Amino acid sequence: MVARADLFLSWARGDDESFVTRLYGDLSVGWKVWWDRASMPSRGLKFTQEIRDAIDNSDRLLLILGPCAVRSDYVRAEWEYALLFAKGVVPVLRLGDYSMLPEELSGLHCPDFREPRSYSEALEELKRLLAQPVPKLGPLLTAVPALPPHFTWLAVTGLTGGFSSLVPNLHERFSAALFHARAELLVVDASTNRVSLVDGALDRLPHVLVEGISKPLPRK
Repeated sequence: MVARADLFLSWARGDDESFVTRLYGDLSVGWKVWWDRASMPSRGLKFTQEIRDAIDNSDRLLLILGPCAVRSDYVRAEWEYALLFAKGVVPVLRLGDYSMLPEELSGLHCPDFREPRSYSEALEELKRLLAQPVPKLGPLLTAVPALPPHFTWLAVTGLTGGFSSLVPNLHERFSAALFHARAELLVVDASTNRVSLVDGALDRLPHVLVEGISKPLPRK
């Protein structure tokens, strides 16, 4: 059972591990932080159920940005999963420049932890940001009919029953399909957090889900 946490720390080895260790220690004073080095020392090479559970049980994902993190499909899978399930994502820039920020995160406030800026100054900015409540998504503006009962039954049965053992990486592929559908079919107004569907979303949904489930799975 994964313990409840305020922050899930997402990072890539090679992006200044000593900085990540220091930041983890400083943030652990006021927040419960999930970090694989402290919470899951034997981290595997794929997007495991334990990682999903840890993100599910965290209010926010704190993304440490550097060249290795940007190149890592594994790190991308973490913050994409957080976005998929409406978790707050807070990027911080440690190495590189702001042009590396993924397009999906480009509208988010990203504290600058690069030298020569003072670490303590950047840390105070981050703490102020983390002290704010995670904004909730607004109401869906577009009327959406309920999914057919057989579709819901198939999804639940497939993910919880023996069927999942017959399809390699079914959980990961199902999550990828949902995130792809979210990215393709939903529009979030950044100023109001209101959500709406793109035109023709319901007609496109089957094709978009097939596209998402067929995408290559992330690798570290």
